[in-house]
Amino acid sequence: MRTFLYVDGFNLYYGALRGTPWKWLGLPAQFEKVLQPHHDILTVKNFTARVSSTLADPSKPQRQDVYLRALQHYRTPVFSERDSVTTVILIGGYAWMAADEFDAPFSDRDREALTTFERLAADPKFRVSFQLERGEAVLFNNCAVLHNRTAFEDHDEPHLKRHLMRLWLMDWDGRPVVEGVRYHKGEGGITPQRDKEPYYANRNPAIDSARRRGSPL
Repeated sequence: MRTFLYVDGFNLYYGALRGTPWKWLGLPAQFEKVLQPHHDILTVKNFTARVSSTLADPSKPQRQDVYLRALQHYRTPVFSERDSVTTVILIGGYAWMAADEFDAPFSDRDREALTTFERLAADPKFRVSFQLERGEAVLFNNCAVLHNRTAFEDHDEPHLKRHLMRLWLMDWDGRPVVEGVRYHKGEGGITPQRDKEPYYANRNPAIDSARRRGSPL
């Protein structure tokens, strides 16, 4: 049965989700569990009232935007293709972290696939290793090249401290990508906020992935 679902998002959030661990509920996945197997879910439409900023909480609209985007429950494929252009995205640490944080463990098959891919990507037979020297820069396409870096210990002396700058150049109009990749990469980054840091700032995806693979840190 072809099924279209319409959700009163405002009442769902304030009546059932607010103040619970389930406010990041993935609606498509949840409806697949609730409905009978003969339902073929074609779309889930979430309707809600937009909130306004206040003097006490000026970032309310931005947080609501993040929440509504998350409810779309996009999956970011490792390999994808659009208009004959192949894209590869793999940040295993984020995948493991999401599975832990949202209590959505991988299946044995998914776990084996991700672990195997990470192991092969780290194999010296398939990677190029180098060290950037003072004044050098490297440019690469983040949608075509998997990359990583090793840990380092910095110097205490100010004139010897390591200073590495990173810059993202985004050209979505020039590269065809599937919606899950566009959602993962974002449109323009996160505006810095005083005294705040990203949610995962204290989590190290590279270390998380190494631990899962059983590799030395």
